[in-house]
Amino acid sequence: VVWVLFYFIIPKFAGVYASYEADLPGPTLVAIAISDIVRHNVFFVVLILIAALMAFFLFYLSDKGRYIVDSIALKIPVTGSLLKNSVMSKFARTFSILMFSGVPIMDTMELVENVVQNAVVESAVRKARIMVKEGYSVAGAFKKTGIFPPTLLQLMATGEETGDMDNLLGKAADFFEKLVDSVIDRLTSLIEPLLIVLMAVVVGGIIIVIYLPIFNLGLAMTAGNK
Repeated sequence: VVWVLFYFIIPKFAGVYASYEADLPGPTLVAIAISDIVRHNVFFVVLILIAALMAFFLFYLSDKGRYIVDSIALKIPVTGSLLKNSVMSKFARTFSILMFSGVPIMDTMELVENVVQNAVVESAVRKARIMVKEGYSVAGAFKKTGIFPPTLLQLMATGEETGDMDNLLGKAADFFEKLVDSVIDRLTSLIEPLLIVLMAVVVGGIIIVIYLPIFNLGLAMTAGNK
C-alpha cells in the first residue's frame, strides 16, 4: 500500500500542485521527494536493500557480529524477554536430559553450549564451564556470568546440593516454557489489532501529508491565476 501511494498516487498530486505553483508544507515536500526517489531509482533502491541485507548477513556470520546482534535481540522490549525465556527453557531442558542420561557435567555443559543458539548465552556457558574446571560449583559458575535468571540459579543450586539437578532443571524448563506460551498467547491476541493500528497510522499519515495542501487549494488556485 505504501509503495503504491509513493509510486502512483503522490506523483499525481505533485503534478496538480506544481501546475498551480502552490506553496507546499514541509511534510508534503518530503513525501514528494521520497516519491521521486522511489520512482526514478527503483533499481538502486532495491540494490541498496539487497546490499544492506547481504552486509547484515555477513556481519552476523562473524563471531563478534553474532554476539552483538544476539545481545541486542535480548534487550528488545517484550520479544527480548520472550527470546530469553525460550533460550533458558532450551538450556534447562537439554541440561536436564543430559544429566538424567548420566553424561558427565563438563560434557553436558559443552553440549548445552552448542544447543542454546544464542551467542550471549553460549559465551556465558563457556565461561561457566571454565570456572567449574577451576573449582567453582555449577550454580556458582553460572551465577558469576550474570546472564541466567535467579529462578533457574536457585533450582540449579538446590539440585546440586540434593543430587537431584536433572529433575529440578526439568521443572525449570517447564516453568520457562509456560512463560513463553503465555506471552505468545497474549501476542497472538494482540498482533492483529496492532497491525491494523500500525497500517492505519502509516497509511493515514501519508494520506494526511498528501492532502495538507488541499486545505489551502482555493488560495493556491487564486495565486496561480494571478
